[in-house]
Amino acid sequence: TWPAGEFKGLRARGSVEVDLIWEIGKVSTATIRPDFTGVYRFRVPPGQRIVSFESGTKSALQNYPDGSVSATVEARQSFRLRFA
Repeated sequence: TWPAGEFKGLRARGSVEVDLIWEIGKVSTATIRPDFTGVYRFRVPPGQRIVSFESGTKSALQNYPDGSVSATVEARQSFRLRFA
């Protein structure tokens, strides 16, 4: 019900810390900081898609038919996902 907002430091499944910003009722940016290196899968909000995945290292995104994506991420590094 909040058209815009943000939160920081939410602990999510998979031992990941998440910061999230949304505007006009849609997610615009998510920053994740995983505790462990590995492949993580991200579910995209309905009607949205990930337009960029930024990090200090190059990581290819794997797309799935349900709209989710996965990427290999490094422990204690920050990764920013931008949505459209």
